[in-house]
Amino acid sequence: MISMSSVVSYRRIRVNSGFAPMSFSLLVVSLWLATTCIQSFGADLRPVSGADGIFETVRQNGKTAWRTVRNGSGDYNRYLYFMVPTPPHPGVARYLEINYKDVGNGALGVEYNSEGRQNYRPASRSCGQLMRGTGEIRTAVFELTEVDFRHAQNLGADFRLIGPEISSPLVILSVRLLDWPPPVLLEKNAQPWLEPYKGPSRSDVDASSLQGKVVCG
Repeated sequence: MISMSSVVSYRRIRVNSGFAPMSFSLLVVSLWLATTCIQSFGADLRPVSGADGIFETVRQNGKTAWRTVRNGSGDYNRYLYFMVPTPPHPGVARYLEINYKDVGNGALGVEYNSEGRQNYRPASRSCGQLMRGTGEIRTAVFELTEVDFRHAQNLGADFRLIGPEISSPLVILSVRLLDWPPPVLLEKNAQPWLEPYKGPSRSDVDASSLQGKVVCG
């Protein structure tokens, strides 16, 4: 990442030499600020153990992970609970980026505190959440709309992850709460048919009118 001192030095050299206008230097500073802000948007979270969300800390693929344990019935706990240390203002949207080990079959789920006193509201949009038991490390993204994190779940949590089945543990490597949707979610929910035409065009045809033309489709 560009350091602030290097940006200032670069700005001084360019302006004093008369080679570039001040606006170019301000653009460099703006890019530096944008990079810094983008990197700061997000928080890494850790689960809270207890109740029906007891877990153990293990090593998976050389990384620390949280793995749910078996309960008194011999089944694996399906839940991992998380608290948000600094909750955002109620009503905004937030995004969860989850790295997990693909163990079991079914869909990884998320339930969270939302407006309207909903304590276990399911996430609205998601991608990468389907498990097939491949054992690979994968990433899932969930959109949480109208959040109202108020510690209203078990263990005073704000949201919980839900494993697909009780016969396999839920293994999570990291959970990150984001202010903005990551590109993978935007791509999955894109509607390119609603965007302006970007295909080939011709300069020898008057495209300002349909008069005298045949339209096919």
